[in-house]
Amino acid sequence: MNQTLDQARARYAFTRVSPADEQFVLKLPQMIRAYGLGQTLAFLLAEEKNKAQADLVYQALEGWLCGDPDHDHPMRVYANSGDLIHQLGNGSRTQYQFAQEEALVLAGWMKRMVETADAGMGGGSDAPAVP
Repeated sequence: MNQTLDQARARYAFTRVSPADEQFVLKLPQMIRAYGLGQTLAFLLAEEKNKAQADLVYQALEGWLCGDPDHDHPMRVYANSGDLIHQLGNGSRTQYQFAQEEALVLAGWMKRMVETADAGMGGGSDAPAVP
């Protein structure tokens, strides 16, 4: 069964975030809009107080944007697996803009999943897989 791109994003977000990530996930779309993807990633990498949650959010973005495109990750911007922030610095301006747009849309889905989980409707990494 073919899924739409939004369904793929929702599925990915559903499996990658939990209410424990709320501190960063709820602010993520606004941070990307206000500061850009590069600055947002730098903030996540520099976070020391809640490093584990910041790292999970960073890894979720990296997993969606880096690597070879496949059925579960159709919108990977950077073909090479590796550190997303380095990929941003070494890629083209077009890639950066596309990565930022895609990260913003994915961040919106991540935020919805955390809000849904907070409302007691499931979601998160220990929830059952979405069909």
